[in-house]
Amino acid sequence: DRDFAQETLKKILERKDPQMNQAVMHIWEMNVSDYRVMEEMLPEDASIYRMYAQFLGEKSLSSEERQRYLAKAEWLEFERAREEYISGEGEFQYYRLKDASRSFLSSLRRLERINFYQNLVYQEWIDVEEFLELKKSVYLNLAKCTLEEGKDFKQAEGYLRSYLAVEEEVAAVGELEAFLRSR
Repeated sequence: DRDFAQETLKKILERKDPQMNQAVMHIWEMNVSDYRVMEEMLPEDASIYRMYAQFLGEKSLSSEERQRYLAKAEWLEFERAREEYISGEGEFQYYRLKDASRSFLSSLRRLERINFYQNLVYQEWIDVEEFLELKKSVYLNLAKCTLEEGKDFKQAEGYLRSYLAVEEEVAAVGELEAFLRSR
């Protein structure tokens, strides 16, 4: 019976209906309040993890559990940002610039939402160096896409400034300069 109920509630949570999810969380709080049970029910989804973390915060329940789920949500966002970036690289390689720009922008939006809650729970899901390299590459590729699309340099300037703010290698900056001179 327990497994059946848990599976049913998991399917409800997978639908991502905010009202239904809130109802499931309220039922869990009133009847069970066992974090392991909720962990088994929650589907691996960043938005649901954030909703659960918000619920825990609103109810003044375990702050450690809340921070852990915020960190897990960020890790999922990072993984998705990496997938978007790889997709953008493929699109850029085949000169589908609008699609590449969309993928790179999506990746950048996801990366900008990461606050590193993992530092609060003392677990490292996201490698900081890898995060910075990905963000740097996204800025550079957004600038390249903008310029390759024939847009004005002013439109790419923000991405270039952001890239240069985090780039530390002189050779990479030299490559960028050569690319800009060729355009």
